Amino acid sequence: MGQTVDLPLFDESVAESGMPSEIYDASMNKARVFSAIQARLPASRFRVFTALFELGRATDQQIGKYLHWEINRVTPRRQDLQKLGLIQEAGEEPGQYKFPNTVWTVNHKAVSLFIH
Repeated sequence: MGQTVDLPLFDESVAESGMPSEIYDASMNKARVFSAIQARLPASRFRVFTALFELGRATDQQIGKYLHWEINRVTPRRQDLQKLGLIQEAGEEPGQYKFPNTVWTVNHKAVSLFIH
């Protein structure tokens, strides 16, 4: 007889991963999710958010390099996103001068709440 195998696609851990359901269940595509976020953020904050979303994890310096911005443009926008809860700390890594730099990542649970 046949054998049943659990597919990772239907594993319950996906629902518990913290990613917004809109991304997993395809009820909203990426463009619609980003459009909903963009409507609620000033352009410069949205660019920092988008950069971090695309990078996955990054320091302020890495975000600045990605956007071709000076660090003094990145830090205040990142702080605003942090205050809104849209991003969160994801650890530290040594910086250019061996001092620890905070690594940031998108807070997917907060994004899901933010767009609804």
